[in-house]
Amino acid sequence: MKPFLKWAGNKYKIVDKIKALLPPGERLVEPFVGSGALFLNSDYPHYLLSDANADLITLYQHLQTEGEAFINYCRPCSAQKTTTKIATTPCATSSTAAMIPGANRPFFVHEQTRLQRAVSL
Repeated sequence: MKPFLKWAGNKYKIVDKIKALLPPGERLVEPFVGSGALFLNSDYPHYLLSDANADLITLYQHLQTEGEAFINYCRPCSAQKTTTKIATTPCATSSTAAMIPGANRPFFVHEQTRLQRAVSL
Protein backbone atom coordinates (compact mmCIF):
# COMPACT_ATOMS: atom_id res chain seq x y z
CA MET A 1 0.00 0.00 0.00
CA LYS A 2 1.42 3.35 -1.03
CA PRO A 3 1.47 5.90 1.82
CA PHE A 4 -0.87 8.89 1.60
CA LEU A 5 2.00 11.25 2.53
CA LYS A 6 5.13 12.00 0.56
CA TRP A 7 7.89 12.25 3.12
CA ALA A 8 11.64 12.76 2.92
CA GLY A 9 13.30 9.43 3.69
CA ASN A 10 10.24 7.45 2.61
CA LYS A 11 10.87 3.70 2.87
CA TYR A 12 8.23 2.64 0.34
CA LYS A 13 10.70 1.63 -2.39
CA ILE A 14 12.67 -0.61 -0.01
CA VAL A 15 9.86 -1.85 2.22
CA ASP A 16 10.19 -5.46 1.00
CA LYS A 17 13.91 -5.50 1.85
CA ILE A 18 13.21 -4.11 5.32
CA LYS A 19 10.36 -6.56 5.93
CA ALA A 20 12.69 -9.48 5.10
CA LEU A 21 14.91 -8.36 8.00
CA LEU A 22 12.15 -7.89 10.57
CA PRO A 23 11.82 -10.52 13.27
CA PRO A 24 8.46 -12.13 14.01
CA GLY A 25 6.67 -10.69 16.99
CA GLU A 26 3.61 -9.05 18.44
CA ARG A 27 4.61 -5.42 17.86
CA LEU A 28 6.46 -3.41 15.24
CA VAL A 29 8.32 -0.48 16.77
CA GLU A 30 8.68 2.22 14.13
CA PRO A 31 11.09 4.89 15.48
CA PHE A 32 10.97 7.06 12.34
CA VAL A 33 7.42 6.58 11.04
CA GLY A 34 7.37 9.46 8.54
CA SER A 35 4.92 8.48 5.80
CA GLY A 36 4.22 5.16 7.49
CA ALA A 37 5.31 3.06 4.52
CA LEU A 38 6.68 0.26 6.70
CA PHE A 39 3.79 -0.12 9.12
CA LEU A 40 1.21 0.21 6.31
CA ASN A 41 2.86 -2.69 4.51
CA SER A 42 3.54 -5.04 7.42
CA ASP A 43 1.27 -7.39 9.31
CA TYR A 44 1.90 -7.11 13.03
CA PRO A 45 -0.88 -7.31 15.60
CA HIS A 46 0.33 -4.08 17.27
CA TYR A 47 2.37 -1.03 16.30
CA LEU A 48 4.31 1.60 18.23
CA LEU A 49 4.78 4.62 15.97
CA SER A 50 7.28 7.32 16.84
CA ASP A 51 8.78 10.35 15.13
CA ALA A 52 10.52 13.59 16.13
CA ASN A 53 7.72 15.51 14.37
CA ALA A 54 5.01 15.86 17.03
CA ASP A 55 2.47 17.15 14.49
CA LEU A 56 2.94 14.01 12.42
CA ILE A 57 2.29 11.81 15.47
CA THR A 58 -0.80 13.90 16.24
CA LEU A 59 -1.98 13.24 12.67
CA TYR A 60 -1.70 9.48 13.18
CA GLN A 61 -3.44 9.74 16.57
CA HIS A 62 -6.34 11.61 14.98
CA LEU A 63 -6.58 8.97 12.25
CA GLN A 64 -6.58 6.21 14.85
CA THR A 65 -9.30 7.73 17.03
CA GLU A 66 -11.46 9.59 14.50
CA GLY A 67 -10.93 7.63 11.29
CA GLU A 68 -13.16 8.65 8.39
CA ALA A 69 -14.45 11.75 10.20
CA PHE A 70 -10.90 13.15 10.39
CA ILE A 71 -10.24 12.27 6.74
CA ASN A 72 -13.37 14.21 5.75
CA TYR A 73 -12.27 17.11 7.96
CA CYS A 74 -8.90 17.21 6.12
CA ARG A 75 -10.33 17.07 2.60
CA PRO A 76 -10.62 20.87 2.09
CA CYS A 77 -7.04 21.34 3.27
CA SER A 78 -5.56 18.58 1.11
CA ALA A 79 -7.40 19.86 -1.97
CA GLN A 80 -5.26 23.02 -1.90
CA LYS A 81 -2.31 23.17 -4.30
CA THR A 82 0.09 25.51 -2.53
CA THR A 83 0.96 26.62 0.98
CA THR A 84 -0.11 30.17 0.03
CA LYS A 85 -3.64 28.99 -0.69
CA ILE A 86 -3.72 26.98 2.52
CA ALA A 87 -2.81 30.08 4.53
CA THR A 88 -5.78 32.01 3.06
CA THR A 89 -8.48 29.34 3.52
CA PRO A 90 -10.41 28.07 6.55
CA CYS A 91 -7.73 25.37 6.75
CA ALA A 92 -5.42 27.98 8.25
CA THR A 93 -7.52 27.81 11.42
CA SER A 94 -7.52 24.01 11.45
CA SER A 95 -5.22 21.92 13.57
CA THR A 96 -1.69 21.51 12.27
CA ALA A 97 -2.30 17.77 11.98
CA ALA A 98 -5.19 18.43 9.58
CA MET A 99 -3.00 20.63 7.41
CA ILE A 100 -0.15 18.09 7.05
CA PRO A 101 -1.72 16.16 4.14
CA GLY A 102 -2.38 19.39 2.20
CA ALA A 103 0.87 21.11 3.04
CA ASN A 104 3.05 18.03 2.71
CA ARG A 105 3.62 18.11 -1.05
CA PRO A 106 4.90 21.72 -1.33
CA PHE A 107 7.06 21.22 1.79
CA PHE A 108 8.56 18.04 0.38
CA VAL A 109 9.41 19.67 -2.95
CA HIS A 110 10.96 22.67 -1.17
CA GLU A 111 13.05 20.47 1.14
CA GLN A 112 14.19 18.28 -1.74
CA THR A 113 15.37 21.37 -3.67
CA ARG A 114 17.17 22.71 -0.60
CA LEU A 115 18.93 19.38 -0.04
CA GLN A 116 19.96 19.13 -3.69
CA ARG A 117 21.52 22.59 -3.49
CA ALA A 118 23.41 21.68 -0.31
CA VAL A 119 24.80 18.49 -1.89
CA SER A 120 26.02 20.35 -4.98
CA LEU A 121 28.00 22.91 -2.94
